[in-house]
Amino acid sequence: MKKQWLLCLILPLILLSGCSLTLTSATNAVEVPTILQVQRVNTETENHYLPFAPRTITNQQTVQHLYNAMEALPQFSSPDSPGSLSCPRDTYVKYQLVFLHDHSIIQKALYDPSGCPRIWIGQNDVRATDKSFARLFALTIGIPESDLAPQPLFSCNFRTPCPSPTP
Repeated sequence: MKKQWLLCLILPLILLSGCSLTLTSATNAVEVPTILQVQRVNTETENHYLPFAPRTITNQQTVQHLYNAMEALPQFSSPDSPGSLSCPRDTYVKYQLVFLHDHSIIQKALYDPSGCPRIWIGQNDVRATDKSFARLFALTIGIPESDLAPQPLFSCNFRTPCPSPTP
């Protein structure tokens, strides 16, 4: 009788513990971004741009709208033969995006608005961006769309050295 009583107590505990694991993993699977952090990076060290203050966007609707727009973009496909893709001038300015749910990272992306506009989502997922995404991104981070791919203040290279910092 004691064995049956003990079994009746233990069995529901085992079943309930399995349910809580399922509920926890289901909750984590549907996390949506609530915060977006954006930094501009210059990938061409010879070009010099005006400073860009990092942005943190906390309006959840705005963050989720940009995230959903990014996820809906089509795959970026480049031609099979190297050198056959012709892109407008690239300014080498890119934007690092970090989408968070509270303080946990959901997704990282790197947006290149110039040249052949595209966004890398994670490591290997490359999507083609368009004017509507550029407009939404600029609106989200609070800058004019024309400032997404700024012209450098000056460029330094072996033909045109940088101005000397000393007079």
